[in-house]
Amino acid sequence: MSNSLNLIPGSGKEFRNKEYWDKFFKIRGSKAFEWYGEYENLCGLLHKYIKINENVLVVGCGNSRLSENMYDVGMKNIINIDLSSIVIQQMSVKNKNRKEMQFLKMDMLNMEFEDSKFDAVVDKGTLDALMSDYSEKVEQDVDKMFNEIDRVLRIGGRYICVSLAQDHILNKILETFKEKGWFIRIHRIDEQDLDFYLPVFVFVLTKMKMKLPNLMLELQLDLNNDKFQRVNSIEDAQNRIKEYQHYGLTKFYISNKTIDTTDEVLLEI
Repeated sequence: MSNSLNLIPGSGKEFRNKEYWDKFFKIRGSKAFEWYGEYENLCGLLHKYIKINENVLVVGCGNSRLSENMYDVGMKNIINIDLSSIVIQQMSVKNKNRKEMQFLKMDMLNMEFEDSKFDAVVDKGTLDALMSDYSEKVEQDVDKMFNEIDRVLRIGGRYICVSLAQDHILNKILETFKEKGWFIRIHRIDEQDLDFYLPVFVFVLTKMKMKLPNLMLELQLDLNNDKFQRVNSIEDAQNRIKEYQHYGLTKFYISNKTIDTTDEVLLEI
C-alpha cells in the first residue's frame, strides 16, 4: 500500500487524534502538507490584518510552510504550536536558522501562555479538522478552543481562521463570536489559484474592548469587488456563502462527468 493511502483516516474522528497526526507526519516526513492553499494565496489577507512587528500564534501548525514564509517577509514574532511531538521536532530542525521563531508541543485547548499575549492567532484548517462531527465532545472541545483563543488575544487582536465553512462550522463560528460581541469579517479566496474545487473562506474575528451589542458582520465574497457587504443576520451570511459552495460543487460535477447527450441532465442548485 502506498504512503498516500496510509495517510487516509478511517473516519473523521481520527483528525482529532494525536496518534493519527504523529503517524501522518512520520510517514509524510519533511514534505509540507498545505491545507487550503499556499502562502501566496493568503498573503494579501495576512498582511492586511497582521503588522510586521506583531506577536502571532499559529495553532495546529503541522508542517505547513506558512509560518516560514511569513517569517521570511519580516514577521519574526511567531510561535507555532501543535499536538504532535513528531511534527514539532521536524519543524524545529527545519527552521533552526529562523532563530526568533518557535515551535512548541502544546494543546490549543489548554494553552500555557499568559492572557493577552498575542495580536493575532492564525488557524489554517485546524478548526475544520477538530470539528469533524456533531458530537457533544467535539462541541465542548471547540468551545475550549475558542475560549483559549479569546484568552490569549489582546483587545483588538484578530483570530484569522481559514476554513471550508461547512454548515456546522460556519454556524458555530458565527453564533459563538456574535455572542462574544466580536467584529466579524468573511473573505473568499480565489479558488482558481487553488488545487481545490470547493471555495475557501477566511474569517477575521476581531476582539473588541466593549462587547458589540448587535451582530456586526461584513462579507467580501465577490472577487471582482473590494467593497464589504454588511449583513444583518447569520442566516443571510449562510445563504450567501452557500451560493458559492453550490457553484463550486456544480463546476466540479461538470468538469469530472462525461455527459451522455442522450441523457437528461438536471443540476439542482
